[in-house]
Amino acid sequence: MNIQSYDISRQASAATLIFDAIREAIIKGDLTLGEPLRQEDIARAFNVSRIPVREAL
Repeated sequence: MNIQSYDISRQASAATLIFDAIREAIIKGDLTLGEPLRQEDIARAFNVSRIPVREAL
């Protein structure tokens, strides 16, 4: 078998990437106090299911 291997152990999980993006949006002021965070909208923005979004939140 000739398959290119990758060390994915050093890659961030989807939940971590989403968490970091939400955190950054809060810090920048793109998300404001009291603004609802809808799992469906976030999942769609990251092209993932709601599971990693729930983990991030």
